[in-house]
Amino acid sequence: MRLYKAELYKLCHRKIFVIGSACVIGIMLFFFTVWVSEEWAYVDGITYQGYEGIKVNRKITEEFEGVLTDDKVNDIIEKYGFPQKVIEDYGGYRDANFLNAWVVEYLSDGYFRNFDDIKVASRTYPIGETLLGEASQKSGREIILEYSNGWNVFLQFMQVGMILGGILIVFSLAGIFAGEGQTKMLSVIFTTKEGRSKDITAKYAAAFTVAAGVWCMIVIMGLVLCGLVYGFAGLDCMIGTTKIVFLNTNRTVTMQRVGSFVITVLLFSLLGILLLCAVTLCISARFRSVFHAVVSAALYFAAPIRIWLLIFSRGFGGIVRIITSLLWYLLYATPFYLIQYGTFIDIYQIRYVIGGIALSAFAYCAVSAYRSYQKQAG
Repeated sequence: MRLYKAELYKLCHRKIFVIGSACVIGIMLFFFTVWVSEEWAYVDGITYQGYEGIKVNRKITEEFEGVLTDDKVNDIIEKYGFPQKVIEDYGGYRDANFLNAWVVEYLSDGYFRNFDDIKVASRTYPIGETLLGEASQKSGREIILEYSNGWNVFLQFMQVGMILGGILIVFSLAGIFAGEGQTKMLSVIFTTKEGRSKDITAKYAAAFTVAAGVWCMIVIMGLVLCGLVYGFAGLDCMIGTTKIVFLNTNRTVTMQRVGSFVITVLLFSLLGILLLCAVTLCISARFRSVFHAVVSAALYFAAPIRIWLLIFSRGFGGIVRIITSLLWYLLYATPFYLIQYGTFIDIYQIRYVIGGIALSAFAYCAVSAYRSYQKQAG
C-alpha cells in the first residue's frame, strides 16, 4: 500500500498531469457553453436563445410528457403551429421549439435537410402510418415523448472528453516504466526490500487508478453539467427519436432506450480507456526512453483513424475485402473508436465481438507489460 500511494502521488503530481487535467476541464467547459448556446425556442412570438431556450423547451415539454398519442401531436401543432421561418447558415427553423420541431421531424410531411432542401410542413400523419409507428411495433415499446436534448449533449461531451482524456493518459503514463530505465533506476528498484514484484504491482495499480480517475472525472463532470442545465428527462425515449441518431427502422440500435444506450456507451468507453492504459504500459515497459514511449503510445492511439482513411476509403474485392473486413473489426476494438458513441451505433450488432477482442487485447497487454518490465532488470 505504501508503494501504491507513492506511485499514485508521483503520477498525480507530475506537471504534465496537473496542467493536462486543467486543460481538459477548461476545453470541455468551453465546448459545453458552445453546445448550450446553440439551442433556441420560439414561443408566443419570442425567440429564447441558449440557456433560456433550454429552460423554455423543458417547460413546454412537461405538458405533453409521457406516452405519445395522435391527440397530443395535434394539440402541439394547434398550440405552436408548424415552423416555417428559415435563415441562411442556421441549421433549423428559427420559429421552432423542441415540440413542433420534433413533430415536423417524425410525424409530418415537412423536412429540413439543409438550407437548399426544405419543405414547410402542412399536415401531420397518424403515428401508426409513420416510421415512428413501425419502430414502436417492431420494438414492442410505446413512443415516449420527453425533452431529451441533454443526453445528446452528454454523449458529445463524453466523446470529446474521452479523446482529450486519452491524450492525457498517454502523456501521463507513457513514462511510468520507461522513466525508470531512462534514469538508470532499475537496478536500484529491483534490489530494494519490496523487490520488483511489488514495484510492478504498485505501478500497475497506480496507473489504472489514474486512468479510471480520468474516466470518472469526465463522466461526473458531464452528468453534473448536463443535469443542471438540461435535466435528466428522456431516458425512456428511443434513441431514434432524439438528436443522438436519426430514426431508421433497419437499424436495431435506433429502437433502444436512451438509458440503456447511454449505460452501454459508458461501459465501452471505460473499456477503451483501460485498454489504452494497458497498451501504454506495455509500450512503456519496452522502452528506456520516455520520449520514444510517448511517441509510440500516441501513434497507437491516433493511428486507427489514419488507417481507416487509407484503406476503407477505397473499394476492394476478393481476398483483400476479407482481410479489410477483419481489420475493420480490429480497428473498432481500439481505444480511439471504443470511446466514441458514434462507433457504438455502427457496431451495435457485433458489440459483443468487438468487446471480446478489446478484452483479449487488454489481458495480453497487461501480462506482456509485466513480463517486459521484469526482463529489464537483466
